[in-house]
Amino acid sequence: MQLKSLHIVSFGGLRNRDIELSEGVNVIEGANEAGKTSAAMFIKFIFYGLSSKATKNEGASERT
Repeated sequence: MQLKSLHIVSFGGLRNRDIELSEGVNVIEGANEAGKTSAAMFIKFIFYGLSSKATKNEGASERT
């Protein structure tokens, strides 16, 4: 499966964002609080949903 674009209505700090992706590796860059982690978590959410542990422990590390 290949993601070509994302339209995020509301997720984390992101509101009404369109993200275009190209083939290969894509890098998400931006200033602090620009929504880089929210965009990455949105992509993870698409495939795996929200973990019950993550909702109970907001400080849970991505590695866990």
